[in-house]
Amino acid sequence: MERHAAEDPRKRGAELAQAAREIRRLTAELTGWRQSAEAATSRRLDHLQSTLQAVHSVDGQAAQSLTLGSPAEIDEYHGALRCAIEEIEALGQMLGVERERLSPKLDAAVREREVRSAYARALSKR
Repeated sequence: MERHAAEDPRKRGAELAQAAREIRRLTAELTGWRQSAEAATSRRLDHLQSTLQAVHSVDGQAAQSLTLGSPAEIDEYHGALRCAIEEIEALGQMLGVERERLSPKLDAAVREREVRSAYARALSKR
């Protein structure tokens, strides 16, 4: 904490403002991801994961600047973070619905694979 007191508060405020802009940019990416009609490919899911990790990283870095930011900068950052949290919750709901929709198909595919494996084992024993 003493390290922060020795640093220029304007620098910390600028860092907090930059973090708010970055959180808003990442939130826009998440919104675009959610609204995209593309199929859920592994590349898309990797992009989603990296974006969520970036939000987490920016928030962790911004936490160091919160104590030295002006009230307006802190409010701006909290507003940006609130928007990100709401978008992440919406994504969670969407993915939950998608998981429920696909669950019967996935279960059927697993059962079919198990039957084929059992049949292949039975044939190989002959």
